[in-house]
Amino acid sequence: MKRTKSASLCPICGGRKKDGRVLYSVDLGFGVVVVRNVPAKVCEQCGEEWIERFGVRS
Repeated sequence: MKRTKSASLCPICGGRKKDGRVLYSVDLGFGVVVVRNVPAKVCEQCGEEWIERFGVRS
């Protein structure tokens, strides 16, 4: 898949996305799981996060 300039821009604020690491948490109903240092894209302007596909496994 070819990346375009718009793929590197935040759809919320138009800021630039950069590589980063984030904290991911999920409530499973019987407990909460927290995963640190998950690879993600992070907007430099508003801080919105997108978890990268390669960091997620079923």
